[in-house]
Amino acid sequence: FGSGNSNGYFNTCRNPDAGVEVGLRAKLRFRQDDCSPVDCATDNSTCNADGTYSFENETVCANGISRNETCGFSDQSTFEEQVEAAFGCGMTPPWSFDWAVNVAYDHNATLVNSTPANFLSNFTYELGVDCDGGDRTEFDPFDPISLDRFRASSVPAWDHVFSTNDGDPNDPSTISTVDNITITGPSASDAVQQYYDGYKSLLDTNHVVQNSYNVRFLQFPGTCLTSFDPEADGHYLVYMCVKDGDSGKDVCCTAIQVLEGDAEPLKRFGIPGHSSSSSSPSSPSSAT
Repeated sequence: FGSGNSNGYFNTCRNPDAGVEVGLRAKLRFRQDDCSPVDCATDNSTCNADGTYSFENETVCANGISRNETCGFSDQSTFEEQVEAAFGCGMTPPWSFDWAVNVAYDHNATLVNSTPANFLSNFTYELGVDCDGGDRTEFDPFDPISLDRFRASSVPAWDHVFSTNDGDPNDPSTISTVDNITITGPSASDAVQQYYDGYKSLLDTNHVVQNSYNVRFLQFPGTCLTSFDPEADGHYLVYMCVKDGDSGKDVCCTAIQVLEGDAEPLKRFGIPGHSSSSSSPSSPSSAT
């Protein structure tokens, strides 16, 4: 997740038979008084300790800074002009959410429950972000990790962080990203194939993957999130599932609720169409 982002306050699911863990948390990207990053370990004011997270219903600029703050500029209008020019302002909520997947959380050497350890490529994944702030839920779920739904000519440019469970998870030398993929070309098609092969290698050799998203990042054309209104009161379910790569059955699912403004939690805290199981907020294994 980058520097200044500590572990903690995740809502997690663990499947001990499969050695799979998945965690979600929502967080404020920046403090609204001085625009400094928020560390969830020291500032958990948005976490309600029951899988729900509360935030103001406001629009922020693309970098997470509120339109209502000057952030060191001489006046509000100067600040807004600078931020608009640098980042653009749109329908961006002040909160983001972190997800973390570990497919061999009790990894010891090469074994999980006396069987070979899993790698990320052994599974598929499903992420859903609710776009209906009312009493119903609506999702356009997608797989943010696998290559299965992509051809070599349309590789996803995800900026995930990958790691194994070997060694210290806080040691930068154990972390890999797409920046580690070697692209030599010479043609554009060669470069795409090299990226594809490099990304597949990351899935084949790592146990852990994680990232941080904002709704604005997921407003793909034709999806329901394009109509997301961060200035309205609402409750939004975010879920993530790890699925068996062969059968497609759920291995582990977890969910959180994001509450904007004066919204109350959904009475039914479940994942439509999935066998959800979530636990109290905790810290995912080997998440950095």
